[in-house]
Amino acid sequence: MQNKSKYTASKPATTGLVTRFFSKPARYRRRLMEALFWIAVMRFVIRFLPFRVLKRLVGGSEGRVHDRQDRSHLESGSIMEMETTIEASDGAVETVQDIVRAVRSVSRRTPWESKCLVQSSAAKIMMNKAGIPSELCLGVLKPGSAQRSESGKNEMRPHAWLIAENHVVLGGENLEQYVMVSRFR
Repeated sequence: MQNKSKYTASKPATTGLVTRFFSKPARYRRRLMEALFWIAVMRFVIRFLPFRVLKRLVGGSEGRVHDRQDRSHLESGSIMEMETTIEASDGAVETVQDIVRAVRSVSRRTPWESKCLVQSSAAKIMMNKAGIPSELCLGVLKPGSAQRSESGKNEMRPHAWLIAENHVVLGGENLEQYVMVSRFR
């Protein structure tokens, strides 16, 4: 009869992550490392530095959404109706998918909070470096959709999303509830 102890050593949880990381192709491992770097940078910038630093890092030009025509795509409930001129070259779809997958994967595993603005701005920078046009959009929850805080007051709920290849690639959940206030191309 074998004497098996109930206290046998097991592999730490991080061993599985490391094994999975090294089982990925080298190109995707580099993409994951790049995502980790930019997510960490963006979290630091958003948390500790003025917004103008974020604007400079994501590049492009800021466009404020002033008139009703620019907001109509959100009010109709479909972000896909928004007219954009964001189209990339052939083969860019795979790169966009890799970037989005890497950013989402890394964001789930960071010890700090990596929500929509961190993810979208990190992915925007990665797409800029890959030569893929994209648009970082910032919005707030519509007044009618406002959720009440514990104090019973309406609170402003910001949200960020990223558009590339004429599709919302990050942060596209419940966009019909948000009004775009600014965008960066």
